[in-house]
Amino acid sequence: MLDFIVIGDTTLDVFLIVHEYKLMFDIKKENKYLCVNYADKVPVDTIKEIIAGNAPNAVVATSRAGLRVAIVTQMGEDQTAGLAKEMFEKEKVGLQYFQKEAGTKSNYSTVIAVDGERTILIYHTKRDYKLPQLEKAKWVYLTSMAKGSEVIFNELADYIKKNKVKLCYQPGTFQLRLMPEKSKSILRCTELFVVNRDEAIQYTNSKSDIEIKDLFQKIAQLGPKKIVITDGTKGSYAWDGKDYWQMGILKEIPRKEATGAGDAYTSGMAISLAKGFDMAESMRQAHFNSSSVIQFIGGQEGLLTEKGYQEWGRKYQIKAKKF
Repeated sequence: MLDFIVIGDTTLDVFLIVHEYKLMFDIKKENKYLCVNYADKVPVDTIKEIIAGNAPNAVVATSRAGLRVAIVTQMGEDQTAGLAKEMFEKEKVGLQYFQKEAGTKSNYSTVIAVDGERTILIYHTKRDYKLPQLEKAKWVYLTSMAKGSEVIFNELADYIKKNKVKLCYQPGTFQLRLMPEKSKSILRCTELFVVNRDEAIQYTNSKSDIEIKDLFQKIAQLGPKKIVITDGTKGSYAWDGKDYWQMGILKEIPRKEATGAGDAYTSGMAISLAKGFDMAESMRQAHFNSSSVIQFIGGQEGLLTEKGYQEWGRKYQIKAKKF
């Protein structure tokens, strides 16, 4: 039996690292504002290509943590699919559900990395999504897929209920745009739901100043048993069905680039819960995973192994607290 089946899209991320950003860009972080002069030429210092996406990042994290995992992903019939398959094989990821769609291209993103943050230009190929016949697993991890992926929701929910599988749902951009009404079958069988604060507010149609406990309860009414809301440099919050938890960040960790930090946190959380840790300890280990990732370019290089989690745990005594 597999420990995890991860479902989501795979993308080729091309990173453009810009060091002279203070000369080339007007940045207002508080407003999430990045501006470049129209028709200007911006010097790029480094280019790096990585097979990425929420699902690849999560499946690599799960495999490195010592769990048996397979990925469900549909790609084009191109060189990118070959690179992805090679990467998954290297990371010991099961490929029995890896699919190539004839006559299509794989997804592509350009990532502009500036001052520890990233702006992503995303190209999604239109997919004819199908859910393969899945073997039994302990957990399913459902994450970012493009428009049309909702066609698998009811079938996936049936599989989860029939096989008593736990579902971690980390919705991507298009899945969030569906809003709860079109995601009922999935939300009602979700064990762990993870979003950032802005996404949670948008998804529940809440006011920006909503209290965090009220935000949790609005999501809980949709069905998830456990909920995590991340909030960037302010840390993260969690509700385990009974208690509310909060944990800050390790401010001393150098931040090189933030792509995949949310995937690292969510996968670290799901991995820890799957291994039997409680919510407080799972938040701690999730934070270790994301803190390691932001020290590298891309969402995979810094993902922790089982030994890595133990080393971070000995080095840092940060803990989640009830609130």
